[in-house]
Amino acid sequence: MTQRLTPQQVQYVRMLEMTVPEIEEKVRREVDDNPALSAGDPDEGAEGHDDANAGEDAGGDGEGSNETAEEMQRADYGSDEDVPFDAPEMPYRARSGGGDSSSTFPIEANADVASQADSLLAQLAEYTLDDKVRLAATYIIGNIDANGRMSRALSAIASDIAIAEGVEVSEADMQRAFDVVRSLDPAGIAATDLRDCLLLQLQRRKPKTFELRVATEIVDKHFDLLTHKHYDRLKARLHVDEDDMRNAIDVIRGLDPKPGGTNAGEAPDDRLEHITPDFTVEYLGGGRFSVSLNQRLPALALEQSFVASVPSTPADAPKMSRADARRRDAALFVRRKVEDANTFISMVQRRNDTLLRVMRTIVSLQQPFFAAGGDEHLIRPMILKDIGGITGMDLSVISRACAGKYVATARGVWALKMFFNERPIEDSDTSTIQVLETMRSIISGEDHKAPLSDRRICELMAERGVPIARRTVAKYRERLDIPVARLRKKP
Repeated sequence: MTQRLTPQQVQYVRMLEMTVPEIEEKVRREVDDNPALSAGDPDEGAEGHDDANAGEDAGGDGEGSNETAEEMQRADYGSDEDVPFDAPEMPYRARSGGGDSSSTFPIEANADVASQADSLLAQLAEYTLDDKVRLAATYIIGNIDANGRMSRALSAIASDIAIAEGVEVSEADMQRAFDVVRSLDPAGIAATDLRDCLLLQLQRRKPKTFELRVATEIVDKHFDLLTHKHYDRLKARLHVDEDDMRNAIDVIRGLDPKPGGTNAGEAPDDRLEHITPDFTVEYLGGGRFSVSLNQRLPALALEQSFVASVPSTPADAPKMSRADARRRDAALFVRRKVEDANTFISMVQRRNDTLLRVMRTIVSLQQPFFAAGGDEHLIRPMILKDIGGITGMDLSVISRACAGKYVATARGVWALKMFFNERPIEDSDTSTIQVLETMRSIISGEDHKAPLSDRRICELMAERGVPIARRTVAKYRERLDIPVARLRKKP
């Protein structure tokens, strides 16, 4: 039996995902639209603050463990161990000099993401599509990253639509929407990986010259040989000569591997995006931390003069006078607005409580990092299940509470997704970030005339107290975008 989300649950999920500017705008609109809702001084409002002893149990009564539909969990994760964020190559943060925690901080990011989405949406508007396909295409565009690649699977996006919009989109309609988005400009947008990105661009190229056909076949059927630069083997497979191969490779080199990226000539300062941290964490000493929400929300309450204006409801009668009918409708309007106001006030408080509990628990599990004011070398392995085990919350609730959120410390602003990283070494407190950094250090110090093999890197990692399997070395080396030893060799 399919479990449906109530309107209140949908509203809660949406509000949980909102960042500081979004929730502040949401509250402002709600106050403007609902006469039953009054707004007081922001300093007396719902801004959360908590002096937390990180050594205490950060849990509670388990509130929230049954707050969402089962589909939310199943749609978001393949298993409880899955982390909903890609582990970063290096911690992603902005430097700050402290100061007002409500200030915005510059983060070096792709400022073209918004304009890219606007461009795609403008193109989409020119298509005649069914409502569900258009809705799905809009959500797909929202899940394209700064490089123009898909950041999530279609099934996960369909689940988001079901939760946020209450609309079930079929697999066929999702695929139709996906195909439409991939037909938009620039060519290669919404690709699933590099090969797919290049192939999308090649398929649009005209005229279909011989070198274009060779380039397409290389990317489509022999991509592994291309990435390893086995040009002689490619020539033999395709039965082409040196000139034909060179021309085909030139075609491929002329493609854009990141069609959603910023322009090459753009100055770094032009790619600054200002963000507002959602939390501030200060170390008070003695294992105690101050954890606060940075939002400035007004004190929400019922507008008593509006509540008192509710007229008495006349009894239903077969023949009700117009005056009685108007009084009945007015009473129903007032009661509905009062009910909406009460629900909204409750949702805002519930959202703030959830965010604070999640942030408190992260601080509890990452004490060394926060005690140092923010030191990425001190990050411990942590997954969603660790937070869920302490708070009793659904993993999907935790994921949404962390998505797109940032925390300010004495040494900078940090994305919450940075704290979620797997435990690459069983029964060890070594985090993925530490493993990546150790590997990077080893490879950067190698002799470029005789690069280290994965086996040798594995041995050197063990000598540094980070024993991992050789296949893990290969996986993490690829995550760092470091090629195999043969391709790192320099004369």
